[in-house]
Amino acid sequence: MKRIWIVIAIFCTLVNVHSQNEKKHYFGVNYLFGSCEYKGVGLGGLYSSSTELNGTSYFGLGLDYRYRYSENTELCYGITATINKISSKIRWSSGPSYPDGNFAIFSLPVHLKYHFLNHFFLGGGPCLNIHPSRGYKSGLGFEINAGAEYAFKSGLILSVSPHVKRNFLCIFGDMDYGHDGKETLSQIGISIGLGYKFGK
Repeated sequence: MKRIWIVIAIFCTLVNVHSQNEKKHYFGVNYLFGSCEYKGVGLGGLYSSSTELNGTSYFGLGLDYRYRYSENTELCYGITATINKISSKIRWSSGPSYPDGNFAIFSLPVHLKYHFLNHFFLGGGPCLNIHPSRGYKSGLGFEINAGAEYAFKSGLILSVSPHVKRNFLCIFGDMDYGHDGKETLSQIGISIGLGYKFGK
């Protein structure tokens, strides 16, 4: 009798996962937070040669749309905004320093996500970044993430995923602010997502 109940439980689980996989569309929101690291000549523009910079932390929000085009693979689009805390100090001869500040990045990602073992996934891909502050204009980024998600019978999806993102800040635009085109801002953190699957 116990074996029969185990078989029934497994069957119900598989039916639930299969029914979720049949739904091709997903829309959700995610909250991101973690630490960031800056490398380059400086976010201080013309004063970059005398600037000390350190990335400390970041947080942000994102909107995601995913389309399932095979049993285990989804194409993901979205828009994400992150606020990066930057400790920046410009040394003047008289002693004062440039205050700490925030550096905002708006990203438009196009990613692939591969699902396996029912609740786990790997994903990643490029994104176009827009960050018109401190002498920058736009650039490119690349992100890799892995995590787990759980699908409720209602279609609600809850996910948690560690991710790593590298932002190349000076791919596009001029270098009139003392940047050498090699500046990067790396982000390592966690994304917590809540969304809904729908459609056939």
